[in-house]
Amino acid sequence: MTVTDRKDAGFTLVEVLIALVAAVLVLGVVLAGLRLTAKLREAGQRAVANNIEYQTSTRVLRRLVGRAFPVAFGKQDSARYVFAGTPTSLRFVTMMPGYPGQPGPDLFVLDQTASGGTTNLRLRRTPLPVDEDPLKTSDFAEDLILVRGPLQIDMSYFRGARGNKPGAWLDGWDDANDFPRLIRLRVVKTGPRRQIWPDIVIRLAINMDGACVLARKAAGQMCRLDREATP
Repeated sequence: MTVTDRKDAGFTLVEVLIALVAAVLVLGVVLAGLRLTAKLREAGQRAVANNIEYQTSTRVLRRLVGRAFPVAFGKQDSARYVFAGTPTSLRFVTMMPGYPGQPGPDLFVLDQTASGGTTNLRLRRTPLPVDEDPLKTSDFAEDLILVRGPLQIDMSYFRGARGNKPGAWLDGWDDANDFPRLIRLRVVKTGPRRQIWPDIVIRLAINMDGACVLARKAAGQMCRLDREATP
């Protein structure tokens, strides 16, 4: 076969196969790069969304929990603060600055709740009740999912030093006459992509009884200053 005949014959089967293998290899590299880029973009979007969720939740909780009012409820000889905490639930009273609607203190509950086959971080609010014990109230005007799960939360409460006993973190808070100095919230996003948020540590800024600055007869509230002045 002459040189001219070889050119006219076109590509051989071996050459075609080699070209196809090379094309497949190149396509594989391109697709792998695209998949990696897509995964990196998805991971970046998740990280941004998680950071926004964390920052938003931190601001809301610091604003609300950090301004919890030491409101005492009940008769003078048995009044106790409307504040109770467990590892997965926190009940407290605070004021909502500029909140539309009924003015006055509000009762909040922050807890972990199951909904739609998953667990979420929920925040509920209602005006501080005047005809029932706020620690037993179960009817709330608003119910908000603050952080969507699946997740697990763990709250702990720092008790200040008492006498010879140093301060310590506790799993729950049920002291009728005192508030914790700090509250720590730990959120773990479970599921296929486990994420652990940095601890949210909140310092309670108000140590004056709410009834000392609010209407003292409202909601059966008591002012500790009154009780201390009573012989």
